[in-house]
Amino acid sequence: MRRLACFLFLALTLFAQGHTVTLTWTASTTTGVTGYYVFRSRYPTGCTSNPQVDCIQLNSIVVACCDVTDPSVIAGDTYYYWLTAYCSACSPDQSDLSNEAEAIVP
Repeated sequence: MRRLACFLFLALTLFAQGHTVTLTWTASTTTGVTGYYVFRSRYPTGCTSNPQVDCIQLNSIVVACCDVTDPSVIAGDTYYYWLTAYCSACSPDQSDLSNEAEAIVP
């Protein structure tokens, strides 16, 4: 098995409208990546500093590229999102967390 390289999702962007947040990103160019996991926190460092308490994985199965909508947000609140890329032929099978994206829900 090969090691899954770290990823920087430089095009990780958010669009908050109504009571949903849509997260879009650029696909990984690493061979073998078959999908992504999406994480959310109410704190800017929630998934990096205290993931067991402050970080929620939004999908239990990998999502295909390259967008996902989070309908479980509350108006007026701020959320922070991260991604990991998934590769079943790699070890470990998930990349490091992507850069953080912030969404303020109107």
